[in-house]
Amino acid sequence: MKNAIIIAFLVFFLTAFTSCNKAYNKIEITFSKSDVKDTIPIRYSLLKLLNEDSIIFEKKVIDDIKIGEKYVLDSLPNGNYILEYSDIKSDIHARKINLNNNSVYKSTIIYDSLPLEKYYKYAPLNNLKKGESYKLFTWGNSCARMESFYEIKNINGKYFLNSNVDNKRLLTDDEIKSIKKFEAELYALNGKGTCNSTARMDYVIIKGIKRDTIIEKTCNWKGYNLLMSKLYNSN
Repeated sequence: MKNAIIIAFLVFFLTAFTSCNKAYNKIEITFSKSDVKDTIPIRYSLLKLLNEDSIIFEKKVIDDIKIGEKYVLDSLPNGNYILEYSDIKSDIHARKINLNNNSVYKSTIIYDSLPLEKYYKYAPLNNLKKGESYKLFTWGNSCARMESFYEIKNINGKYFLNSNVDNKRLLTDDEIKSIKKFEAELYALNGKGTCNSTARMDYVIIKGIKRDTIIEKTCNWKGYNLLMSKLYNSN
């Protein structure tokens, strides 16, 4: 009887000791976009967590995630991990993480971060000289095939906008900045993404005899809609 009590006590002590020393590490991932006003949900094509031995967690397709929402991976043992994720271009990135003694690793993924400084030089509005103009047409390859366009003219150093709903409206400095940013993003995303033909967006830019065709296949970029919102719903 005495031995049984001692054994029971030892089992209790070892269980309590193990429980107290067991690590419950956590990774918190927050999804965001470069434009804080862009709250349109996103769809990730890859999110994976690996340690030295195996894949701990993997999602190749995730339902729409709200901007600012946290994705939590908890009850993780001590060790070294690699967090892999895709961006809006479907490029894969990796972050090394060390978890130890009930640590919480917080990571913010800016899904649509783009190196725009490399692409502003391609923006048509950045290269528009006095007396010149260009048109941008866009449509989706869906059954409805909705088409939209805008045209910008440089008249004596001032920029005027024509579109589906406007005619020769003088652009403000903020609107000019928004258009240049949209056009730089467009060139940065040319040919990027994994959408099929029914979900992609086509853009054609015509300036004189020059014609550029840009295909955007991310399924997640709403640059044109956001631009139109800024131009016509500034409030």
